[in-house]
Amino acid sequence: MEYVRLGSSGLKVSKICLGTMGFGTPGELFSWTVGYETSEAIVRECLDLGINFFDTANVYSNGEAEQYLGKAIRQYGNRDEAVIATKVGLNMDKHPRPNTVGLSRKVIFSEVEKSLTRLGTDYIDVYIIHHPDAETPVEETMEALDDLIRSGKVRYIGASNMKAWQFAKYQYIARMHGWHEFICLENMHNIFVRQDEREVFPMLEDMGVSLMAYKVLAGGRLSRSVNEKTARSATQPLSAKDLAMNDRIQQVADAHHCSKADVLIAYELDKKPVDTVLIGTTKPGRMSDTVKALDIHLSDDEIALLEKDN
Repeated sequence: MEYVRLGSSGLKVSKICLGTMGFGTPGELFSWTVGYETSEAIVRECLDLGINFFDTANVYSNGEAEQYLGKAIRQYGNRDEAVIATKVGLNMDKHPRPNTVGLSRKVIFSEVEKSLTRLGTDYIDVYIIHHPDAETPVEETMEALDDLIRSGKVRYIGASNMKAWQFAKYQYIARMHGWHEFICLENMHNIFVRQDEREVFPMLEDMGVSLMAYKVLAGGRLSRSVNEKTARSATQPLSAKDLAMNDRIQQVADAHHCSKADVLIAYELDKKPVDTVLIGTTKPGRMSDTVKALDIHLSDDEIALLEKDN
């Protein structure tokens, strides 16, 4: 396993991060989520492979993902060696009650306690705001996060799903007041979704902030066999553009004698400032194949082929 410092911090994380959105009672939130036994096997596999970075959120399967992850790490891992990132800010209810969603001081302080309880730990390594909150002053959010770090309940903070100007605003407010700043930004990026390369990427490089890339496999659309039938593929039929891209990815995969997923992960890790990629799975054994991507290095011609018409 290869490790990298997250942002300008001293925190070292694996270049592969396990995403746990698929953990939870099957059908509770999504049709493709998996129960505890399967989730536990996946976490144990990751720990055996040297993967030390785990991403979850308070809303994944209404908190079950945090419970599953925390229990599995307690049973098979060393809490002080694992790096747990979880998120705050969203509420899966269609009509959330007041003060149950967003990034107010009240919500943040309430939700961090719930996440700590579900995870079964007394601290969170990286606490990430899930989305910007236009209704809460940035100063209120950043001061609350700074207070959590000073209290010892949170070690570092990060953001997710932000545009360049939004992220810069939060960082500027924190710096202006002498509060802790974000060390990472978790945004979607893959061969199809590359708009962040225009402004977000150069901004993060300049700030010394890591990008945690998610949906690098486009929800499996670009990694699974085009003929494979899964619970997820039933809701995500492949378009003509998907099929053409799959052909190009397969061409590169054949040249490297690897899977399409390995090609996509190698492609992401070649991008700066991408320091870690989030990979979610609902099948034990998949992560053992995933780590092979760390040994793959794509040529300029191969990258150009993958980025053709994108």
